[in-house]
Amino acid sequence: EGTALLVGTGPYRLEDPTKYTPGETIEVVRNNRYWGVPSPWDRIVWKIIKQDAAREIEFRNGGLDLIAPLPHQHIEMLKDKKLVARTQHKVYEHIRTGYTYVSWNQKRKGEATVFADKRVRQAMTMLLDRQRIIDEIYLGFGRIANGPFHHMGPQFNDQVKTWPFDQDRGLALLKEAGFTMDAEGRVHKPNGDPFDIELTYGAGSTFVEKIALSLKDNLARAGINLKLNPLEWPIMLERLNQKDFDAITLGWGAGGLESDVEQMFHTRNIKEGDNRGSYSNSTLDALIEKAHVTLDEDERMKIWKEVHAILHEDQPYTFMARSKVRLWLDKRIKNLQPLPVFGVNYVSTWSVPIEWYVPFEDQKHK
Repeated sequence: EGTALLVGTGPYRLEDPTKYTPGETIEVVRNNRYWGVPSPWDRIVWKIIKQDAAREIEFRNGGLDLIAPLPHQHIEMLKDKKLVARTQHKVYEHIRTGYTYVSWNQKRKGEATVFADKRVRQAMTMLLDRQRIIDEIYLGFGRIANGPFHHMGPQFNDQVKTWPFDQDRGLALLKEAGFTMDAEGRVHKPNGDPFDIELTYGAGSTFVEKIALSLKDNLARAGINLKLNPLEWPIMLERLNQKDFDAITLGWGAGGLESDVEQMFHTRNIKEGDNRGSYSNSTLDALIEKAHVTLDEDERMKIWKEVHAILHEDQPYTFMARSKVRLWLDKRIKNLQPLPVFGVNYVSTWSVPIEWYVPFEDQKHK
């Protein structure tokens, strides 16, 4: 299949909009007919580098001017005095930071799964030690996510208390939902089958692999076998679209100061949208629709806070973590300024730093 013609009205454009190939390096040039403030950059190049280590090496070698390293890479990079001397780095939280999650599939091949019972989903969340993942894998660069809304935003419900890591309480909920435990401590589903779960996730990232192994360890301690199923993205996307998975771990980015969760959680998006875990709650649907037509901001925020509370109770996802941003840049790049809520002036709703620039005498990509 051929690629589509890419048309837009942003500050940048493809030199030839007919020659974009997904998965290859993306190169854009300044759009001189852009309606807004013109960008200082003549050209921006995004290199597609799938391997975590390869991205770090490319930055260290000067092939990249900007990188958001993984936590362990950030720590190691700080030890390199030469690298620190020729770069600048920032660590911060900002409202557009998304979250990672585990989605529990409530309907597979037309049949309800054990995850259709919210007690089971609540139990799964309490059987997973999210704080340990943040401490040992994020190395402290993050916090537990207890819902889809950012804690710095007006939609966040601060009355919602994060589900704790509590194995006893989680197993008690499974027992209440009809699960049993044998003499060896192995959990069985209500139909008597061993409670085995296949976790699907994207292959190629050592960071995600560490998280998957931590989840497997958590559940093994509770008597549940988590089978790891790393897949290449095209295959994983096909599984998602077909809703052919037990559980899947992915992440959502945040669009701005106010987020709309219809795409992930409204019943009408089970068939065609991104509600791939087949979660449905008519009360939540009505609240989302009400928020869409409520113009008074204070009233709308009250509605979103109700949405937050329902999603916390129902746990269609185990909301995992929000990562702090670790941003490294070449020192040639100037006017990197701190901003409240947004962290730094990495402005606009997409990743184009309009206010940054490189003085002419420091430019190396001429």
